[in-house]
Amino acid sequence: MLAALERPAEAVTASERAWRLIAADPSAVDLAQVVPKVALALIDSDRPGEALTILDRALASVGDRLGLAPTSLFTVNAGWAALGCDQPAAALARFAQSLDGVIGGGDLVVTGEMLAGAGAAMAGLDAPGAAEVLALADERLRAAGVVLSPWQQRVVERHRVALTTAGPLLATLDFTRCAGLVRAAADQPAAEVNGRRGS
Repeated sequence: MLAALERPAEAVTASERAWRLIAADPSAVDLAQVVPKVALALIDSDRPGEALTILDRALASVGDRLGLAPTSLFTVNAGWAALGCDQPAAALARFAQSLDGVIGGGDLVVTGEMLAGAGAAMAGLDAPGAAEVLALADERLRAAGVVLSPWQQRVVERHRVALTTAGPLLATLDFTRCAGLVRAAADQPAAEVNGRRGS
């Protein structure tokens, strides 16, 4: 909350303290509840590299120690962290991985945030469908009555401005179609997507 209120120094202090308390041997609860929030505080405080390091370490621990697949909370936050580190292909892969946890797109807040990050990553890669994915993200967030954090908004707008393949949008935006666009873009080799940018 401190980071979202644009009080980054306090947010970083609190997140660093929380991380120090659990870093040596995080429990399953720490991994599921504390780590994603620590990472989010760092992301929203414009320290995405630190957040990505923490999330990658925790994701490895979740897989190795607990034998669990990461939750969408982990993968969405890792996507935002990668996007903040100017790694749109890695970010898109994480957002695409998040789709499995939001089948049907029922949770407007989660799908809106995930689609906003995925659409921004797609725009950063000049991937087809980015404008449509961003439009559905806007629609979902508006319907839920929520907004992205100030940091997320800045990242999305920076990528939205770079859109070069925006075509006409469908009258009705569809989650299943947009999920397919995200998956298709994530499955494209980065060199192939970036090659389109130069043409």
